[in-house]
Parts: sequence; C-alpha cells; structure tokens
Amino acid sequence: MFKSQKLTTLLLVCFCIFPLFAEESLEEFHQFIRSGDVENITRLLDQHQEWLNAKDSNNLPPLSQAAIAGKIEVVSLLIDKGADLEAGDNEGSTPLLPVRPGSLRLSDTWLPMVQK
Repeated sequence: MFKSQKLTTLLLVCFCIFPLFAEESLEEFHQFIRSGDVENITRLLDQHQEWLNAKDSNNLPPLSQAAIAGKIEVVSLLIDKGADLEAGDNEGSTPLLPVRPGSLRLSDTWLPMVQK
C-alpha cells in the first residue's frame, strides 16, 4: 500500500470512528444523569465541561433531566458546577418550573440555595 493510501485510510478512520465515540459518550452522560450516577457524571464533566448544559435527544438539559428523575445529588452537583438554571426545552419549560407531579420543584427546593 502506498503511503498516501495509508494516510487516507488513517484519516478516514479518525474522522469516521472518533465522532461515534463522542456521541456515545454524550448519550452515556445523559444516561448517568437520569440514573443518578454522580461519580461518572463528575468524571465526564471534568473531561467535557461543555456538556454541563448539553441537551439530550428530547431537548432537555441535564438539570431538567435530573429534576424529572428526582436525582437530588445530581441536581446539587449540576448547580454547583454552574448549570444554566434557565435552559429550557422546546416548550419553554426550565428547571425552575415544576416539571410534572412527583418531580423535584427546583423553584422550591434549590432556588433559595442558588440565591445565596
């Protein structure tokens, strides 16, 4: 194989394979948010700070996902890391609004803490 063919093959592998890993990792991050896996969330945010407010396939930011799932430790972690409290979904709902019955009401639970 010629050197240029090897280089072309290597570039194709890099551009085709690496984005797949990044997408899987972001999806894993969202899964960790919903399941309350604080250790893995912390590890991934240390590597990818830009994911702090990255929305999932349902257009929900991590803070909203954690609130809906009732994951208090995750909500606290995300707020401590600087999550956008006003990041909304397609319908304009934000983490500060009640999301659904049984979910955390961040406006009642966390707003006093954030306003300190």
